[in-house]
Amino acid sequence: MTYAGVKTMQASCISTIKSLMLKLRDKMPAPKTLFLVKLVAITLSLGWSVCLPAQENKYVFLRNLGMHETAIIETDADAYGKSILTSSRGNSVKLWDAESGTLLRTFFSEDKTADNLPCAISPDGSTVAFGSQKLNAYSTRSGQLIFSDGHKGERITALKFSHDGKFLAVSIRDEGLRIYETENWVLEKMPEIENPGLSRMAFDVAGWLAVVTAGELLFFDNRFNLNKSTRFENKKHPVSLAISPGGSYFAIGSWNADFPEVYDSRSLEPAYSPKFDQSLPIAGSFRHVAYSKDSRYLYAAGDARIHESRESSDTAITGSPRNDVVLGRWSSMGRGGFTAIPTGSLQVSALMALPGGEIVIGSQGPEFIKLNPAGQEVFVIRPQSNRFADDDAVKLRVNANADEVLIFYQGQPPLRFSLKDRTLEHLTDSKTRTRFGPPQQSTPNIRLNLQSSDSILLKGETVPWLEPGEKVLSGDIADHGLCFVLGSNKNIYCAGRYGDLIWKLPVHVPARYVNISGNARVLVAALDDGSLRWYDTGSGQLLLSLFTYD
Repeated sequence: MTYAGVKTMQASCISTIKSLMLKLRDKMPAPKTLFLVKLVAITLSLGWSVCLPAQENKYVFLRNLGMHETAIIETDADAYGKSILTSSRGNSVKLWDAESGTLLRTFFSEDKTADNLPCAISPDGSTVAFGSQKLNAYSTRSGQLIFSDGHKGERITALKFSHDGKFLAVSIRDEGLRIYETENWVLEKMPEIENPGLSRMAFDVAGWLAVVTAGELLFFDNRFNLNKSTRFENKKHPVSLAISPGGSYFAIGSWNADFPEVYDSRSLEPAYSPKFDQSLPIAGSFRHVAYSKDSRYLYAAGDARIHESRESSDTAITGSPRNDVVLGRWSSMGRGGFTAIPTGSLQVSALMALPGGEIVIGSQGPEFIKLNPAGQEVFVIRPQSNRFADDDAVKLRVNANADEVLIFYQGQPPLRFSLKDRTLEHLTDSKTRTRFGPPQQSTPNIRLNLQSSDSILLKGETVPWLEPGEKVLSGDIADHGLCFVLGSNKNIYCAGRYGDLIWKLPVHVPARYVNISGNARVLVAALDDGSLRWYDTGSGQLLLSLFTYD
């Protein structure tokens, strides 16, 4: 591993932080201020990016690396396929050159805990829009904010520009649709939708808007009056919606369906569902859908994988490695033959077709990859951070005072970071490792079975405060046995030994590892974005964040 920072930025970053810390001097004791300034300067020289809270949940500066730090959840492109827009499950939206994959501009959302950040780019490429609790529109040329509108705490679930760019449709959970006219950014209309929930939307070339919710499919005319709708017999959990270039068909990908479902746009009745020969060694689902711009193909991807090797004589699979994720391609817009395009180990989270026949795939990695029409890689953009996600060999251990942490990376000696000495080094002395105890996961009162969120037990009873769909990933019981902490894909929790919740802290990425110091005063967490974070065990207050990157 290497620890090289962005050299050209270090001097200005350190100068800026010193200036900011001087402004905060009246709010902080002088010794602590001096310590923080020195720590920032030293860690930046080590190639670490540091995020320090100036006030409660107010950060001194944002790191801006070349790639997202968390899963890509949405992609979009302008009408000419010159620019690609991606958003992540944190708070960043990035604009890329579609030809080379060069990063052009980064935008940040004010909501740093967003688990969904829809984004869209106007057909002419001049404007990007995104938002979670607040809709923001920015100029791609100047980077300046054009428009902003809040939504009373409700989450935005989808954004789409019309093909002529005159309107932006916004779907808001539990509130419905809002249609904005984009020349003057005024609210044009608020069509009613029953139980909008997690909606997906798409415009056709005539400006008609299709919306799919868990319970129904709706089609609005170009004045946003409801033209027709149909209810589903079984509730759906829509992931994606695509309209064929001619506007004849809607393809819907859902969490509770392995294959896309295609509906006729005139009748809103089911038309067909793409399938493939069940003898093919492919298992999994195709939830993300896209039509090619020339109307030849329907593409779909998800967690479908090749589960055994296959010889090249098979016309659908050409000697692909075992466990490769596949991009499915059906001819005749989904009614014809099937071809599996291997994409490696990507965990697909977004899919899009470009005008030239290329395909863009976003993943939870986070990565995004551009394929040419033949399915060959044009470029792939990967994260720069040393992430903890999906690496069972990475372990975090903390010493008695939490001023030293030990990180075990697969195939390498553990890394020791010392706050006291301000050093980062590989640790080869096995005796020193004994100062770092592993997490404790069982006492007479508490049993942390981290293989199942349903088995976090207190005296045989499941803890009552986990959210629906939440998965516990890590846990530790304090040495004195009076409290324990849990890290999940949504929150970090601290609770007393009898299960009384002391505090709950939402996180924008999963808390992969948590460890309480020996004196039980500090909790250290390793998050999937590659950051290490120190929290006060009693209050949950963030004390310090450190971030490593290559």
